[in-house]
Amino acid sequence: MGATASVVIYKTGLHQVNSTNGLMLASDLTIFSGHNVLIWSTGCTSQGTAMDSEVMVVSNDNNNNLRAQRCHHYVWDLFLRRKYGTGGVLHLEATSGQLLYVPIFCGGFERTFDTAKTGCHLLGPGFHGHVGELFHERYGAASIVINSGKTLWVTGGMPDPQTGTTELMDFSGMTLDRLAKEKVFGQLGIELPGELFHHCLVKILDDTTVLLIGGNLDAATTNQAWGTSVKNANKTSGKSLWKQIAPMTFRKMSHACGVIKVSEDVTVVVTAGGESVSQAVLDNVELLVIDIANDIDSISILESALQTPWIEGPKLEQELGGLVGSAMVSNHEQDRLYLAGGFTGSTYRYQHLFPGECEGTRNILVFGCSYYDNNNVNNNPSDSINCQWTSLGMSLSLGRSHMVAYLLPPFPPSDYNSDEDQKNNLK
Repeated sequence: MGATASVVIYKTGLHQVNSTNGLMLASDLTIFSGHNVLIWSTGCTSQGTAMDSEVMVVSNDNNNNLRAQRCHHYVWDLFLRRKYGTGGVLHLEATSGQLLYVPIFCGGFERTFDTAKTGCHLLGPGFHGHVGELFHERYGAASIVINSGKTLWVTGGMPDPQTGTTELMDFSGMTLDRLAKEKVFGQLGIELPGELFHHCLVKILDDTTVLLIGGNLDAATTNQAWGTSVKNANKTSGKSLWKQIAPMTFRKMSHACGVIKVSEDVTVVVTAGGESVSQAVLDNVELLVIDIANDIDSISILESALQTPWIEGPKLEQELGGLVGSAMVSNHEQDRLYLAGGFTGSTYRYQHLFPGECEGTRNILVFGCSYYDNNNVNNNPSDSINCQWTSLGMSLSLGRSHMVAYLLPPFPPSDYNSDEDQKNNLK
């Protein structure tokens, strides 16, 4: 039978689905409706660079227990296989984010560190496209999405001299029709406090404040952290606008970071795993508990973060490194973090990246915290939280590290157009 196209266009204006006979058709995508969708893609595996994505739908059962359902992921991989072939190579240490419902990844390298890339690609169920170019080649960078889900802010990364720069990929006003004819190009933004890579970047209070945490700073692993207002992102001469906050206890790079809300007023920044100064793989977890009850702007939040020390969190079950990019992602409600993959001290050597082969773990861990407003005498929210790791109860089919990960918010049924309206197919 010949291939037929089935198309879904999301009202975000940036998403379209093409699929063929034998693969997941548009009607099957309705299983995502109302649920969080976890996606892992690219990365390094024992079989080489990963050519397949993994997709899981995560929901709560009637007893509010977390459950996951593995989905056919083929439609997420048409682009990967068409572009690179089954024996091809794919970007490692790419940086990523999601524009509303649409995952995007940029940069990375192929097999060896001297093959850094600039390309940015949408990674959707069946629709994949080259939609832009970074200003600089980058791998080992960190990024977040700002501007109400329309702009990818990319920071640092290798090779030199990109390590001290940032750039913005602004998709405001872009549609599939426009992206078929024109691309988005990176515009340089605020300079970093120093030359930085294998760090992480998190966002506090939506589009208000960002924190830059750890990494390799000026050729040395650091425990330092900084923050600035999102409004400073495009100020190219604004290096001094980064303000130091409390340093972590441990120096680390290639670690995972995330943010969860434990109450209406308390937010917790989480760092997990990574590699130390001696490149030893770490199992430690550190928490920065920020009381935002009275901190309504970036300046107040950063002052609070400067005066608040990091505290020890529950350790990982094993040491995990290679968590570059977005190995840990938050659900839509921001009350839970998911951490997958990474390498352990016994399964990884740096030289394995050169032939594109390394072995990552298959574990999927869930991090959550409970908050008890016990009116402690010190008025310290750190004394009122209890955090723990649990297992999702399902593993990755293929262990991987140096990957990109996404957690898409629940797909509302209203975001699907009728077949009669499905036009303008972007190839």
